[in-house]
Amino acid sequence: MFKSIFMIILIITVSNSKNKDIYIKSHKQGNKIIAYVYNNSLHHITIKYDASIKNLISLCPLPTIKSFKPKSKSKICEFIISKNKFSYNSKYKWVLGTKNAVHDDSYLYRLPYELNTKQRVSQGFDGYFSHKNNSLYAVDFDMKEGVKVYASREGLVVSTKSDSQEGGNNKKFLGKANKIIIKHPDNTYAVYNHLKYNSLYVKTGDYVKRGELLAQSGSTGYNNGAHLHFIVYKTINHESRESIPIKFKTKKGILINPIEGKSYISTK
Repeated sequence: MFKSIFMIILIITVSNSKNKDIYIKSHKQGNKIIAYVYNNSLHHITIKYDASIKNLISLCPLPTIKSFKPKSKSKICEFIISKNKFSYNSKYKWVLGTKNAVHDDSYLYRLPYELNTKQRVSQGFDGYFSHKNNSLYAVDFDMKEGVKVYASREGLVVSTKSDSQEGGNNKKFLGKANKIIIKHPDNTYAVYNHLKYNSLYVKTGDYVKRGELLAQSGSTGYNNGAHLHFIVYKTINHESRESIPIKFKTKKGILINPIEGKSYISTK
């Protein structure tokens, strides 16, 4: 029988240190140490888990990267105790989203502004200013501050920020953008970014319909003027995502490549 010399030290490295809903907790059960991921949030997470061990045999590859569902408790790794003096130090990092999502490419998104109005695209897919790499398929709409923003697709509001009054063309404003993140039925996520301070009409936990009023446009965060930054993405791993080329429904038909400088009229 193993004696009571049992050390667990959790070294926590998360993408948002203020988030208390996501953590790893380990338990001793018989001759094993079992590590569980607790995801009490409303969204998926993709997590990289690693551990430094002594006199333990890992039953999972280290490091390991896995995705977990919202509101779940899931085993991520087990260790067999080989001697009664052992140590276990774990660390992890997570991002919002699941690498298992498969986008519904047949879906036609609604333009995110009032019906029968038009807005100009200030930056389209592969835009020169910032739409590269994991933001390749983002779209910027040249919406003045205070223009109403509507849901392009139905889904669950999983994260919001509305308390920032800071913004400008300086990287010191990174992380200062007000935003809404919505989880779609196919487990992809949409981000509505740079929203006006204290302008949200929805809250975390709301299920919104396509075309439902979300917020007002603004210029918070890193930007070169008031606009709405809209992107749909899936997670690749614990530190990166890929944007998805989406199609919009417009008054003149299906839009597959928003062109910078052109305006498009919203329709149902």
